[in-house]
Amino acid sequence: VPTSPSCAWQLNDGHLELKYRDTLMRFDYFWLRDHCRSPSCYNTKTNQRSLDTASVDLTIKPQAVRVDEATLFLTWPDGHVTKYGLEWLLMNSYEGQKQQVMQPRILWNADIYQEAHVPSVDYHSFLETNEGLREFLQNFLLYGIAFVENVPPTKEDTEIIAERISLIR
Repeated sequence: VPTSPSCAWQLNDGHLELKYRDTLMRFDYFWLRDHCRSPSCYNTKTNQRSLDTASVDLTIKPQAVRVDEATLFLTWPDGHVTKYGLEWLLMNSYEGQKQQVMQPRILWNADIYQEAHVPSVDYHSFLETNEGLREFLQNFLLYGIAFVENVPPTKEDTEIIAERISLIR
């Protein structure tokens, strides 16, 4: 497994494994080629790819890989070199995104409820603002339970609350 002072990597069939900052990430070669941000592949003014994705061979594999302190360099069969910042890869990898979303869990019990530490959001804030929805979802992720207070006691209002979170089946 080749290493640099900041990370280790391994070429596998169809994907690159990269270990950086204690996170093992997996990137498909096609994804790495398709997401290249070089001036010939990506227009930074429009935030659009210039590379024709359909022209990229589905079985593409880099011919060479090099890593320095902060950057991954991939050389493709056509000679094109793709550069990725290791921090960018971490933030845009499935593993890195999962770490950003994951928060510590707090088990709830009767004590939390009785001591008025019940995570709750007001009905109008929940329905009318993204901040209210965000607070509700953060409470739910953190505690595994969250409440919306002052909801009119009707089936219709309960459905409105449920639809704000997700589709009802």
